[in-house]
Amino acid sequence: MADERIDSLPPYRRRVNTVFQNYALFPHLTVEQNVAYGMRVAKVPSAEIATRAEQALAKVKMSAYARSKPSKISGGQQQRVALAPGAGQSSTPAVT
Repeated sequence: MADERIDSLPPYRRRVNTVFQNYALFPHLTVEQNVAYGMRVAKVPSAEIATRAEQALAKVKMSAYARSKPSKISGGQQQRVALAPGAGQSSTPAVT
C-alpha cells in the first residue's frame, strides 16, 4: 500500500478495510432511492437530494441504472451503488 509492504505485518496492524458481499441496499427501492436514502434521513432539501444523488451515481458510472431495483443489477454494480452515497457527500473523504 503506497510504498509500504504489508505482508510482513500482522493482520491487526494492516490498514485495510473489508467490503462485505451484502451491500445493505433496500431491495424495494430503486438504485437512485437507495443513494438518496441517507440524505432523506438527514433532512436534506429535496432539490439538493435529487442533484446530489444524480452526481453520486454519475461518479460511480451508474446513472443509466437509476430506476433499476438492486436485484436487476450485477454484484459489482450493487457494490458501486453502495459506495455512491459517499461519493455524493459534499466533503471529500480521506482515503488511507
